[in-house]
Amino acid sequence: MIEAAERELLRQRALRAWDEAKRLQREAASLIAASTHEVRAAEKLHQEAVLGPARAEEARQARSTESRHSQGLAHRSSDAASPRRTVNSVLLEALVDQTIRRWDPGDEEEAEANGEGVGLVASINWPTLVHLQQLAGTRLGYVVGAHDAGAALGLAITTQPDLSIIDARLDLADGADVAAVLPFYTPQTKTLLLTDDHDIAARAQLTGTDAMPRRFSDQALLSWISNAAA
Repeated sequence: MIEAAERELLRQRALRAWDEAKRLQREAASLIAASTHEVRAAEKLHQEAVLGPARAEEARQARSTESRHSQGLAHRSSDAASPRRTVNSVLLEALVDQTIRRWDPGDEEEAEANGEGVGLVASINWPTLVHLQQLAGTRLGYVVGAHDAGAALGLAITTQPDLSIIDARLDLADGADVAAVLPFYTPQTKTLLLTDDHDIAARAQLTGTDAMPRRFSDQALLSWISNAAA
């Protein structure tokens, strides 16, 4: 189990890291916007100098039509090839911040004072989420649950759980993406990813995350919880 002092230190480090990640994201977005503006301005000058105003406008319209056509094809191709959710970074940031602001660690501290561990479970499916909480609650004193990636990451940062069980199916982003960043924000947390995709499971295991099929047996899951909480 994570000691109280160590958990608080990890919590503060994770909060600082989250603030720094948001700052870097904003700076990156600003640089991308500025670069895009400069590139477009340079293209416009080139068109006016080399092609002349009329031909430049014709070329611009042709490229615009081609770009829209290519984007449509790429979008359809991407949807067909990969069903995975893409991360909405703006919504993710908002949900994590909201989770952190509303978090009251009082219950967690009480459970920790009794010598019991803290757990995090996450799934978009409510029956699965409730079942995971019930199973984890038989071995831990305090278990929080989330059904979207923002709440899962926010709760992980604020609670620094001893273990987390993350379903690959989450709202907003893949559970696999959440599990992939947990070692950075919650380095002492032991994580189990529930997924039926063998490739995703293999990649998770390479980073130290355990994996189990989504149709797990209660006995197998309880065994993992007991070992992780030991």
